[in-house]
Amino acid sequence: MATAYEVTVSREDNLWVAVVAGLPPAATDVEHFGELETEVRDLIAGLTDSAPDDLAITWLIDA
Repeated sequence: MATAYEVTVSREDNLWVAVVAGLPPAATDVEHFGELETEVRDLIAGLTDSAPDDLAITWLIDA
C-alpha cells in the first residue's frame, strides 16, 4: 500500500516550490514544472527510506 503525502506547490522568484506536509522541513524547488514530480518523489523517498514509485501524492497548487 502506498503512503500518501500532500504537496503544496507555489511559484516564487521564477521557481516552482513544493512543500511536503508532515515532513518538516521537506521542500524543494525547480525551474521547470515538469521536473517537479521527480524531485518531490526523490525528496520524500530519501527522507522516508521509501521507493519513489511507492508514494501517493496529492498535489495542491497555490495560485
